[in-house]
Amino acid sequence: MSAKDPNAPNSFFKIGGMHGEPFRGAGYANAAWWGGYCNHGNVLFPTWHRAYCLHIENALRSIPGCENVTLPYWDETGQDTKVNGVPGIFLEPKFVLDGEVIDNPLYSYTFPQDIVDRVDQDETNLETYNLYTKKKGYKTVRYPLSGLVGTPAGEYCGA
Repeated sequence: MSAKDPNAPNSFFKIGGMHGEPFRGAGYANAAWWGGYCNHGNVLFPTWHRAYCLHIENALRSIPGCENVTLPYWDETGQDTKVNGVPGIFLEPKFVLDGEVIDNPLYSYTFPQDIVDRVDQDETNLETYNLYTKKKGYKTVRYPLSGLVGTPAGEYCGA
C-alpha cells in the first residue's frame, strides 16, 4: 500500500488522507471546512474508526497473496497494555519478514508528496495558517514520540 501511487484509491497515502487533521482550530466546528472524515471529539469516534480499519483491511486484501488478511485487535484498555504499554511492534524501526530486515510500516511512514492543512483562514498568518504542513519526505512518528514533532512556525511549502 505504501509503494502505490499516492493518488491510487488503495494507497496508504490516499486512505490515510481520509482520516484528516488537525480536528481543531478552523476545521473543528466549521462544517464548510474539509478536515477529513474522522469524528474526533464526538460519540461517532469509535464506530467511524471501525469503518476506516475495514477500508484498510480491504485495501490489504486487494494485494495478491493477502486475500484473507485481517488486522489484529489491540485492546488498549486490557491488562497487557496496562502492564507493558504500547505493543513493541509500534516502537521498532525495523523488523524481520521472511528472513529479510525491512522498514517497519507500523513505526513510520514517509509522505510521498507535500500536504497542507490550513488551520487558520487568515493566509497572512503563516504561523497558524500552515501549522500542519508536511513536505514530501516527511517521516511520521508514533506514540510516545508523536507529540514531539510538528512544522516549525512560519514554514510554508507553497501548495
